[in-house]
Amino acid sequence: MSTLIPFGDAFVTQLFTQDSSNPLLDTPVDSSSLSAVLDSLYKTTDALHEQLFNNICDNVDIFSASYEQMNELTQRVTSLVGQAMTEQSNVIDPTMGTHAVVSHALRRYTAALETSQQHQTQLDSLRVLVTLVEALEDIESILDQQQIVPATEALLRLQANLTANEPYLAHTVHWVRERIEQQKNRLVCILQDFLAAAITFETNRVKIITTGCSDPSPSLLLSLSSSSNDTSGVDLKDVFGCLDQLQLLTTHMSTIKRSMFKHIIKPYLEFDVTADVVVTKDGSKGATLTLRPTTDKQINPLRKLKNLGQILDFCFENLCGADLDHARLFGNLALPELFGLVIEKVLGPAIPTTSKDLGTFGAVSRAAESLEQTSRDHFGWSEKENSLKEYVSHLDRHFARKRGEKVLLEGRNVMLRRLYDVEDAEEEEEKKEKEGEGMGKAGTETQHYRITQTPQLLVLLLTDMIQEASGLVNTHPISAAHLVHATADLLDLYRAIMPSYHRAHLIARPANCLVFRNDCFWIARQLQHKLGASAASAAAAACSAANISATTQPTNTTSSLFPDLAKRLCDEAEQLRLLGNWWAQLAFEQQMHRINLLLERLDGFVTIADHRQRQQCDEAIGGIIGQVRNFSDEARPVLDRRLFVETMARLVDRLLIRLIRMIEDIVDIGAEESELISRSLNSVAQLVSTFDLPGHDATEPEVMARVGSWQKFWLLKDMLEMTMKDIMEAWRRGSLGMFTVEEMCSLVCALFADTDRREAVLDEIKSGRVESVVQEVHSVTPPITVESRRWKDEPVNSNDTPTDLADTDEQDGWGWDEADENIFVETGEENVSEPMPDLEINTEEGWGDADEDLFVADEMHK
Repeated sequence: MSTLIPFGDAFVTQLFTQDSSNPLLDTPVDSSSLSAVLDSLYKTTDALHEQLFNNICDNVDIFSASYEQMNELTQRVTSLVGQAMTEQSNVIDPTMGTHAVVSHALRRYTAALETSQQHQTQLDSLRVLVTLVEALEDIESILDQQQIVPATEALLRLQANLTANEPYLAHTVHWVRERIEQQKNRLVCILQDFLAAAITFETNRVKIITTGCSDPSPSLLLSLSSSSNDTSGVDLKDVFGCLDQLQLLTTHMSTIKRSMFKHIIKPYLEFDVTADVVVTKDGSKGATLTLRPTTDKQINPLRKLKNLGQILDFCFENLCGADLDHARLFGNLALPELFGLVIEKVLGPAIPTTSKDLGTFGAVSRAAESLEQTSRDHFGWSEKENSLKEYVSHLDRHFARKRGEKVLLEGRNVMLRRLYDVEDAEEEEEKKEKEGEGMGKAGTETQHYRITQTPQLLVLLLTDMIQEASGLVNTHPISAAHLVHATADLLDLYRAIMPSYHRAHLIARPANCLVFRNDCFWIARQLQHKLGASAASAAAAACSAANISATTQPTNTTSSLFPDLAKRLCDEAEQLRLLGNWWAQLAFEQQMHRINLLLERLDGFVTIADHRQRQQCDEAIGGIIGQVRNFSDEARPVLDRRLFVETMARLVDRLLIRLIRMIEDIVDIGAEESELISRSLNSVAQLVSTFDLPGHDATEPEVMARVGSWQKFWLLKDMLEMTMKDIMEAWRRGSLGMFTVEEMCSLVCALFADTDRREAVLDEIKSGRVESVVQEVHSVTPPITVESRRWKDEPVNSNDTPTDLADTDEQDGWGWDEADENIFVETGEENVSEPMPDLEINTEEGWGDADEDLFVADEMHK
């Protein structure tokens, strides 16, 4: 029973609190316990009913009084709400409501206020406009009296007033501005008139009066007045002040500056004769500057600089007055251009062109520095642009440029002369002779050849440059270095101009090419020996002078200048030799081209049995001999004896090799053809005379000693008329050792029919059995010249011979262009020219696309 009481309390608590989290309610109970709980609940309910009734009875009076009071309040609230709704309807009524009335009243008030403000604005605008119009009338009246200073000040005040009162002039501001602009334009015109009356430029035309002229009128006039009748007492400084306030002074000062340069400065600096500056004072009213030509013939830069200083003083005193701002403005406008003209027209031409005149430039330098300093003091100019002091301080550099340009111009004038007269040239060359197996005594030989005057003048010019550079190396190192470098420029110019400008002359005849080759080699020798020695002595003298001087120390550039020059001269000499060899090779290849065209007419001797073809072969052989003889006649007078013989040997050797190959290429040679070919080739013996030298006729043994294929050619010519027996006997003796086995087999097959005997002969030839040693076929007579012994013992490879083009693959030939395609006349025949075995044309430098067809491609015979 004790456990049921808490259970009932928990249930009642749950009803009041709606809290089901009490775990006691989850306790299971039986029916009797539940009935007991319900009985307890009923009792509790009855107790609560009773308590509630007692509470109501106790408080019923209070409730009744409160209810009546609340009912009265409710009625009053309802009445107030009704009144409020009535008032609301009265207020929001669109016709008679309070809101409508108030809104109408506000609109009327606003309209009245706006009208009042508009009227006030109009009144204010009228007051301002009246003030501005009165000011405009005052300005107009002042301008009528040409009082520029008050007019300017009034105009500026009027513009400031207009800016401040612009909100009051919404509809009339444009009209007022137009009126102000009209008055401003009028004021500017008056100022311009005053300025034109105060500053006068006369006579745009430069008139030079010669000595004794009866009316030496001034050629140029500038008049500046500080006070004159034309300007009605207006001072020039007042005019400038008004323009400055109107922000127009820079524009008008620029106009004055342009007129000054147009009428005074530029004509003065460009005069071909001298002129004096004459300044005439007109009391306190102003001054006049006049340029008067003088009778002096020589233009003196010192006088020009002095007169320019007078012109600037005149401008400072009369144009700018004491106003530093005006002076500074004029200086900033005029001085940069003026100093540029001074550098171009006065200082530049005054730079000496020779080292001996360098000392005379000191006075000019001091005058230029004084002119610049005076200009800076007067006009307050501090910019570095076109500084005269900076320019004259680099005299060394300017002299170097001017001297280098003059040297190149002189060299160019020499190179452009079309004078091709040749002169004899001699030079000593060291030589060594062999005696027995050892080297014999050494000596010199004199080479005689011909050159033009151009290389001699060029070398004289180069010598003067090196000597002049050696004298300047310690005092003017930049000039010395520039002159040294100009030597290479001059030689580059020679290699560029000569082959191109004189190209038509050079390719006209082989002798011209060979003379040009001599010119190049002569200059190269002078560069290496004479000029190289001058460079070495100049280097020694420069170092000695530098060591003696206490103030001058040789710089690294100075000490290495002349040794570098010697090396550079050697490089230039090598370039000149390459250029000469190219043109000598051109003459050689031109001749070979003509010879190959004639060889093509032989048609390989295949149809020589035909009478017409035999006649054509004879004519072709005669033409070939004539070509070689013509080349010999042209080369002999201009080349050295040794080089002439070597050149002719190369030409004849190439010709004979071609003839040998033509004969060896014949597949079948009959007896008649052999005889005819042999007879036609007999005239080749005339080529011996092409080796003749002055005072000495060449002999066949001498030619054989120089031409490698000479003996082989005549052996082949003899084989054409020999029997098989004779050929084999000569083979066994070793007389035909010049022929290879393949050549012997080919000749035997072409000359003789296919028989068992021929097969036996071929087998013997292929076996290579020779019964006896090789014997000397010809004895050699004394050589053509005293140098022939060395020619026999030594290979042909001197500094003066045209080198193989394959050895100059990395160099350029100079002077070749597209026009080289037409060096030779087109014949329409197949390519027949035979190239030299060592000829390789460089495709990287010096040769263009046109050079691919320079010579007709030769048929290669391997």
